[in-house]
Amino acid sequence: MTFGGFVSNVNTLLCRLEILKYESLNTRIKSIHEKLTQNFKAILAVRQNNMSDLIKYSVDDLANLFTNLIEGKINSFVRSDFNKDPLANFNSQWQMIKDGIE
Repeated sequence: MTFGGFVSNVNTLLCRLEILKYESLNTRIKSIHEKLTQNFKAILAVRQNNMSDLIKYSVDDLANLFTNLIEGKINSFVRSDFNKDPLANFNSQWQMIKDGIE
């Protein structure tokens, strides 16, 4: 085997390892997303059942909205190289969402 062939094999191996790491990370992220959504669904269902106030939107839709909100905040934090506070302006943003839901 030549040095060029060796480098090519190492490069191929490293690329495969990166793909495996990406797939593993992607699987974990999907799992977290599903767990968050399930937790929101459970919380919203309890609220709807116990507090006798009707939520005018489906529990599934609201859980998905809340999960996407959190996911967006996390993505923004990561894109800022962990410098932008994910809770900056959250109260006013939450109020806008709350006003739209009620």
